[in-house]
Amino acid sequence: MSINTPKTGTKSQTRQWFSEWLYTFRRCQLRKLSIVTGTQPLYDFLDTVDGISTFKASEMKMDIMEGKKSLHIRELIKVYRHRSYFWK
Repeated sequence: MSINTPKTGTKSQTRQWFSEWLYTFRRCQLRKLSIVTGTQPLYDFLDTVDGISTFKASEMKMDIMEGKKSLHIRELIKVYRHRSYFWK
């Protein structure tokens, strides 16, 4: 599942993208698609938002891969909202 994020753009464009991503993700969950189970959604989300201002997706991805962090997608979304420039 991938909805490409704008690497540049306004806060409202990025928020719109995020709303669409979250809506798509939740629809996939309701349909119990395998692409939204396990750690795959974490990596997909981090790959997509990598490079967005103030959100260090690559560092977080490495921490998850090395077992330093264990996050559920809901927790990751909260972290994204908290750290991302586009939500301030």
